[in-house]
Amino acid sequence: MKTFVLGLLTLMSFSSYVCISNANSINPFFDKPEVYLGKTIGTTSVTLCFAVIFSLVLYPTLARRILRTKLGRIFKNLNIFYRKIIVSTVNAPEGNAIQIEQDSDIKDTRNKILSQLVALEPVMVFASVEPRLEGRFESAKYRELLTCMYRLLDRLECMRLSGGDHAFDPDVLKLLNAGPIGEVRLQMQQSVRLLLYVFASTMWTKQPLPPSLPKAAEARDKLAHMFVLTLMQHYHGIHPTGTDLEGLIPHDQEGLLATLNTEKWMRLLSFSVAAREVAYELDHVTPAMKSIFGEFPDIIARKDNNFVVADVNEWLVSDVDAIKV
Repeated sequence: MKTFVLGLLTLMSFSSYVCISNANSINPFFDKPEVYLGKTIGTTSVTLCFAVIFSLVLYPTLARRILRTKLGRIFKNLNIFYRKIIVSTVNAPEGNAIQIEQDSDIKDTRNKILSQLVALEPVMVFASVEPRLEGRFESAKYRELLTCMYRLLDRLECMRLSGGDHAFDPDVLKLLNAGPIGEVRLQMQQSVRLLLYVFASTMWTKQPLPPSLPKAAEARDKLAHMFVLTLMQHYHGIHPTGTDLEGLIPHDQEGLLATLNTEKWMRLLSFSVAAREVAYELDHVTPAMKSIFGEFPDIIARKDNNFVVADVNEWLVSDVDAIKV
């Protein structure tokens, strides 16, 4: 494609030379054809050299472009950080040696993300003073987004600390992976990872956010509701399919409270509170991203109290090249 554009520009320049030369063939004050050809070739060469230098040297090093690239990498690393926390606590393989190694790797990931966030400060300064044809750089919006990312990293670190240095007790894992609780927990984890993936992709492509993104806080609250509902059903002797807790939690009130006050269940409750804060902070990132990149309109619109498919919608465009980059 680049070769085609270069050839097209050269052909247009040569056609301009031919037309102007023929139009001034009888003009005694006009340059001779060979002289004018040399000037045309020289001007075209200088112009193409400037275009190549700008495309290959100047444009890739623009501060705002570097800033978006680094922000996308940080979102990607936050996704990895979250996944490692879940793997080392909830979905951990057996064996303490593996847990110690994974926890060390998690700390390295945390330190890497923190150093990347701190390194963005000079890039933000350069981006704010860099000349821009589209208008002034939206420093305040990027500052707000950066603050949200700091808070999100802090909440993820709190979740890591609340989970401890080893996996949850097998009895706790049995409850987390059983029946409706396991399904809702999986939905919450998928929502968190999907949002972080979309944020990273948006940074790299500068495309508006997709419509109707899931809310991590709603998924987490649904998980908490299912957890309490399962315990109450067990307390009253109602056992949903796949969530039989016989032998894990007593049916009487005193036994139930005493069991939940043990160390293994208190770890789970602490982890759940930290996960709630992670979900809330992640939902704060979404409006900050929308303020910078915007959002595609939903394909389903409400009209006269009915839900109808929008007639013209960029989100329905099948050709990727048709979407403005």
